Amino acid sequence: MTRPQRKDYERAVAQQREELARYTDHGITPPEGFVYPEQVPKPIGKYLVSIVRNAGAANEREHKFFTGDGENKSILNQLREQGLIGETLCTVRPARCKGFTRYILS
Repeated sequence: MTRPQRKDYERAVAQQREELARYTDHGITPPEGFVYPEQVPKPIGKYLVSIVRNAGAANEREHKFFTGDGENKSILNQLREQGLIGETLCTVRPARCKGFTRYILS
């Protein structure tokens, strides 16, 4: 969970606690469908990906990014299962999608 995700989650839990306290302070049972603080959904985890661009070249540099993209997570899970994390050469292509950069692994 990234820091912004954690802050959003904690804010949502605090908001539900306050709303629950308002109900209980007035002796009112929360309505059907009320989301109790412990029921606030946790954010979907993201993977931190560290890549080396131009490996072995004079302009080699490390680049890190978070990905929550299902396709990328699937590719990374397969690489982990095959023991190829840290050894794999792949193409990482940034693409703009809905105002965000989406990294495409291939």
